[in-house]
Amino acid sequence: MRILLVTDTHNELDVINDLIETEYIDCCIHCGDFGFYDEDSLNRLTHRELQLRIRHSHLPKDVRKQAYDLSHNEAKAILKEHNMLGGFIPFLTGEQRFAKPVYAVWGNHDDRQVVNKLLDGTYDVPNLHLIDEHNHYTLEEANLRVFGVGGNFYLEGDKLFAPEKTGAGGKIRASWLQYARLLEDENQRKRNKKDKTRTMFVSHVSPGKSECRILERLCLALGVNVSVSGHMDPPVCHAYSLFAICENDEAIGRSQPAFGELKRRWREERDNTQLDDLQKALGDRSIARLDVEDFPVPDRRRRPKKGSMESNYYATQFLNLADTPEGWAIMDIEGDEITLHMRSKWHL
Repeated sequence: MRILLVTDTHNELDVINDLIETEYIDCCIHCGDFGFYDEDSLNRLTHRELQLRIRHSHLPKDVRKQAYDLSHNEAKAILKEHNMLGGFIPFLTGEQRFAKPVYAVWGNHDDRQVVNKLLDGTYDVPNLHLIDEHNHYTLEEANLRVFGVGGNFYLEGDKLFAPEKTGAGGKIRASWLQYARLLEDENQRKRNKKDKTRTMFVSHVSPGKSECRILERLCLALGVNVSVSGHMDPPVCHAYSLFAICENDEAIGRSQPAFGELKRRWREERDNTQLDDLQKALGDRSIARLDVEDFPVPDRRRRPKKGSMESNYYATQFLNLADTPEGWAIMDIEGDEITLHMRSKWHL
């Protein structure tokens, strides 16, 4: 099976079908900032968000440079003139469709109202499948289960422990409880010892960034084979394992500042939230599962327990993609063999 990995198309969606055709793709996995906008999104986006859409577009350089000086109405006029929020609308109306299945999380720059309409069935786009804590997919031909959570994630401000994603004005933020739900479901699945399905965690934000390194630890606890993310707009696609970039005794320490802050806030805010008892218990279990000591010093005479977080320090691979169309990756999966191809248009 040939799987296309892309991110940050920002409403320029023709590239997906183009790559599906030219690269002989069987399905696509998208890491967010998809371009989930409809006819009304232009009136919902904040002034800042309108400016960002221009600043980080493919418009002429002189137009992009003046983005932050534009008034609200001036920015709206430019976006409307160049149809910069219109790329997804033909898929909503049925004028266009994705040539192969596309599995996607949303990014931090997507319209939450459009995402909600896709999730509740108000909008139906053939071959588009959204990934979140309630929706995961098994690609039978590749023996690969794909799950994850989209949107931004950060530890500051309120709504860190909201029951679900939050956001408005063209921004979406993930709640910790969404990740807690994934961890709960995976823990239950692992009890089935006969399940040998490979796993892929899809997020918008990169687990390697300092504040998001709690997601790096989450991936070790989930025991995923590979984590795929976007958001950072690196000039090239990156692949790493913790084993490749840090010592055994540093792996947990990398995420300890973020985890310590998460744990502190949960302890202080748990009983002041609007969560019910089941949601509070879910949060408790997620914190407990990630609250681990540093891994022991490596010993050639001792092997880490298979499936443990220490074992996953060696095994879990992390991919962070360049923005498409500047970069993308392709996974060829045939039996037990996986070949990874990463493409980047690097401008020095």
